[in-house]
Amino acid sequence: EWAVENRTGENHEFHIHQLHFLVESQNNFEINRSHPAPAVTGQYLDTVEVPYWDQNPSHPFPNVKLLIDFRGPDVGSFVYHCHIAEHEDKGMMSIIEVLPPSVAGNSASRIHAIGRPPGAASLK
Repeated sequence: EWAVENRTGENHEFHIHQLHFLVESQNNFEINRSHPAPAVTGQYLDTVEVPYWDQNPSHPFPNVKLLIDFRGPDVGSFVYHCHIAEHEDKGMMSIIEVLPPSVAGNSASRIHAIGRPPGAASLK
């Protein structure tokens, strides 16, 4: 499970290559007067919108919780980034390395994040 958090006043579209996820929750959409995209529950996706933070210090940062599917045969280094090209160009991009089960042991330790997007969006 990953939590992708937005600490800025701009929307971000989180996208991951080669892997898919289920959206478990989309917290704080109501606070920000945004609504989740229709029909995201129960579907495997590779992109999800993380709404902007309204800059009110008493409101938590908006986040989405994702259950990423690592059962597939894909191993290697894959990019995750904001799908808004201007944000990506400013550094909101990083790499995840997916290891084969024979190397990593159990499924809880099969991934290793290399770096993280600086500033705005972060993984918790």
